[in-house]
Amino acid sequence: MVNGLLLKIYGTLVLIGLVMGNFTMCAAAAPGQSPNIIIIISDDQGYADLSIHGCKDFRTPHLDALAAGGVRCSNAYVTAPVCSPSRAGLLSGRGQQRFGHYLNVGGDAGLPVAVKTIGDRMKNLGYTTGAFGKWHLGYRDQFYPTHRGFDYFYGFRGGSHGYFGGKMERNGTRVDEKEYLTDAIARETIAFIRDKKDQPFLIYCAFNAPHTPLQAKKEDLKKHAGIKDGNRRTYAAMITNMDDNIGKIIAAVRDEGLEENTLIFFLSDNGGMPSRYSDNSPLRGSKGTTWEGGVRVPFLVSWKGVLPAGKVHDDIVSTLDILPTSILAGGGQIDPAWKLEGVNLLPLLKGPAKSGSERTLFWHWHPDRLGIRKGSKKVVWMPSKESKESKPGLYDLDADIAESKDLSETQKDILDDLIKTYETWDKDNIDPLWGSYGKKIEPKAKSK
Repeated sequence: MVNGLLLKIYGTLVLIGLVMGNFTMCAAAAPGQSPNIIIIISDDQGYADLSIHGCKDFRTPHLDALAAGGVRCSNAYVTAPVCSPSRAGLLSGRGQQRFGHYLNVGGDAGLPVAVKTIGDRMKNLGYTTGAFGKWHLGYRDQFYPTHRGFDYFYGFRGGSHGYFGGKMERNGTRVDEKEYLTDAIARETIAFIRDKKDQPFLIYCAFNAPHTPLQAKKEDLKKHAGIKDGNRRTYAAMITNMDDNIGKIIAAVRDEGLEENTLIFFLSDNGGMPSRYSDNSPLRGSKGTTWEGGVRVPFLVSWKGVLPAGKVHDDIVSTLDILPTSILAGGGQIDPAWKLEGVNLLPLLKGPAKSGSERTLFWHWHPDRLGIRKGSKKVVWMPSKESKESKPGLYDLDADIAESKDLSETQKDILDDLIKTYETWDKDNIDPLWGSYGKKIEPKAKSK
């Protein structure tokens, strides 16, 4: 059974047993009152690399303030442990393996043009849409943000970029950026807010900090002189600079009188890499793994006057939830034909901290890197140092967040049940459309 699983290809995270009632629990916004939506993403940020998650050697006061004014989701997940497929899941509202987007893009590869993004969905509701920073969903023009539902784009197409100078793009035109890149992304985001303040807008602000290369401004490095390790000091300076810029974005929203009509999300695109001086503690694993350290991320949601302030929400949430939540908050409807796989978060975030309801999430990033979580139980397939074969391990996350105690031998019935659930879910996935760097993979027997 397990060997059959490992022949399937690459992975994602998605909710099954979706009931459309989850989408309709929140009343649509009144005409003329559609909230602005701002989605802010950090890149490869460690789970513990913000002070509200226990960071000891630097502080993130603006993210702390965002959490204090809204809801911190303690059990939040991305759809893949690496950048591009994680973003594909978020922007589409579907598990990206449904349309073959398993790995990072390269060459001719990109988010399939038939896939509608949150930009497309919100434009149809009358929103002006802007994308800023890292795109990483295709280099070719057909994948460009302004062809994928966004009216405006400032940023770069690839997966990484230096922070001091270099070529950027503004709506397809090359520009020579002089500012530190994180500052520039925030600058452009703020300008968009001020320019579009009189109409509902959607902002997708994708910082590339703290992704490599490790580069920070001298003034930010000086703030962290007490961190002895030079690379960790640079990493800390990059995050605190991003935190300062997030504070500036939120201040612009407040200054324009939009705070009570703006729904804000913050998250990381996947877990950090300790080899790049991030910290995922107390989680096991890192970017590129289906351990918690690869897929469990910081996740904050704020909407002043609508969502409770200072709440910690302990139920499972997914980045797949951002798109349906935004559509319904904006007064739209969910068409079942879209096959969205998240839920409307607003009624859930207003409710009990932990409702007791169970969600099932899936990861299938690589043939030997899989996962399923149902309630507190999680099955992880990961190769070990002792063996190249990836065997399933069972963990109880409520009792063992570090995934240190394998229960597969003592709770075989639960393990078998979760494996069957995984196999059922995987039947609706298609084969990957490309390899790691855009090389076409010949279709397998299964197709959709």
